[in-house]
Amino acid sequence: MPGNLYRLKPLQNVAAGQTATLSNIPQGETYEAFFLVLGGTTLTKGQLDGIRFRLGGKLIVNLKGSDLDAINQYYLRKASSQVLPLWFYDKNAPTPAERNIGCIDTSQPYSDFECEIDIDGAAVAPTLQLYCRRNATLKDPRIRSLIRAYLGPSIQNFGAAQEYNLEMNTGSKGGALLCAAHVFNSNTISQIQMLRDAIPLIQNGLLNLVQYEEQEMTRFIQSGLVSADFCMENNPGAAIPTLRPNGTLATFEFKATLTAADTLRVVTELLTSVDNI
Repeated sequence: MPGNLYRLKPLQNVAAGQTATLSNIPQGETYEAFFLVLGGTTLTKGQLDGIRFRLGGKLIVNLKGSDLDAINQYYLRKASSQVLPLWFYDKNAPTPAERNIGCIDTSQPYSDFECEIDIDGAAVAPTLQLYCRRNATLKDPRIRSLIRAYLGPSIQNFGAAQEYNLEMNTGSKGGALLCAAHVFNSNTISQIQMLRDAIPLIQNGLLNLVQYEEQEMTRFIQSGLVSADFCMENNPGAAIPTLRPNGTLATFEFKATLTAADTLRVVTELLTSVDNI
């Protein structure tokens, strides 16, 4: 069962053109989700220029508000003009145990837990509140240190229509499981490929075919978002290991074919420990 809903302490420095902050997020329980509640004269999800969460000194979430909204809708989460959720709990996973994989268990406290939100200067008299859904300590000790992280974005500028290699952040120490690589673009991508140690995971993936399969597997395609999604059946066991069986780092190649010049942002969605980021 999902946990209880709590309102966290007020964010500090909530103003247009400023960075709102909350340090010392309470620890001791398991975080399933955070909810940003937007208000004021004018504050949109697109005016949240950066949403960052740090845990144990590591950046575990680094997203624009509009990017998080697109990912949420891709996963068929409810859209709202006033609420922007950040989920770690996966309500669509097949078993109760698997739904909890990725939740942030703080029963063994980390050195810090904090949030920063960049508010665009175009916002007018904004208000912003932070809520969370918390639950008891995870019962399965094997997944207590495993969290869902959104790393990036890796930003690259490409000047012509051709195939390019994309940078992809899977953590500096390896050991993560790759759930998806989300590529934000201006609808210029016609094909993607991904290889692990030269073995294709997605080979010459024409965009129409890749997205057809994702829709068949309960995803909702978003304009300007292309995802290499390895857990499209809501099965965390299908995530791709970034380590070989012998413990060495696997080599990934992620490629996109563009129909025109574009600037791409790549966000990787991982199941990982804080130590491996």
